[in-house]
Amino acid sequence: MSRYQGFLKKDLADSTNEDVRDFLLYLLREKGKSHAYVNQSLSALKFLLTKVLCRKEATDRLPRPKKEHKLPDVLSQKEVLQILNNVNNSKHRAILILIYSAGLRVSEVVNLKIGDIDHHRMLIHVRQGKGKKDRYTVLSERAIEALRKYITSYHVVDWVFPGEDPINHITERTVQRIFENARNKAEIRKNVSVHSLRHYVDISCKGRAILGADEKNS
Repeated sequence: MSRYQGFLKKDLADSTNEDVRDFLLYLLREKGKSHAYVNQSLSALKFLLTKVLCRKEATDRLPRPKKEHKLPDVLSQKEVLQILNNVNNSKHRAILILIYSAGLRVSEVVNLKIGDIDHHRMLIHVRQGKGKKDRYTVLSERAIEALRKYITSYHVVDWVFPGEDPINHITERTVQRIFENARNKAEIRKNVSVHSLRHYVDISCKGRAILGADEKNS
């Protein structure tokens, strides 16, 4: 209200439809505010002018800015390899390779148990994933190799990726930090998170090929 009052430079009760429209355009074009911010401002002005000042005509027929749809930053093949090659810890590497090759969410990878890994059928049993649904996803040969290397170095009993207290699994925040550290070491400046790994490629084909290239280069 104070921002609108400063822009208006007259009594609020004298607001017109044009005044409100000009203020919204000012927020968008000159102040660079987001569409969500401008929508919130319009809602506040509608309440003030309609409910408090009884000036319903001042906000009639004012269109709301459409919701912005921005494409997320995407990792290139080279950048994925750079990230994986900057993870030396076998446990951390296995986590990122599973997320990448099997298309796992962070919540899914931390909740994996030894019994969920089917090496013979090369499948991972994801229990109670998104929508509280079970599903199977592919376990690539490169992911199996990464898991074997990790498991031979760590005493894994129940959780595939236990936390500091083996009774509990590793936290999602820890996995996010693992990715962030690897991304920073790889000097990748894109605004990407660990979630970006699972959306990079079709896990049934390209993912395996790129992981193969990764192993040759590492």
